[in-house]
Amino acid sequence: MDGGYGTVDAAAHDPRADSPDGFTFGSGPARRYIGVLTRSGPVGLSSLPGGTSAIPTDRHYLDLLPAYLTDDEYPVRVSRSDIRHATESVTRLVP
Repeated sequence: MDGGYGTVDAAAHDPRADSPDGFTFGSGPARRYIGVLTRSGPVGLSSLPGGTSAIPTDRHYLDLLPAYLTDDEYPVRVSRSDIRHATESVTRLVP
């Protein structure tokens, strides 16, 4: 659903702006998430405004941005099997 005041995709911009710069917004959701509990388990959809990496040279730095900008989402993996099959790498931090 498209965003607006009081919706999941709310953003702070002037709807009566008289220039392209006036329509830009300075704040909005950092993450959009929809979760539903079903008899077979939780089902989640999410959208992030960038990627899953904080490293600008990493391929996952901005890979989720196109879907975020078009109000699309991706499924959230919750089962161990789904997570295991989608895992690319694991970093263990041991004291």
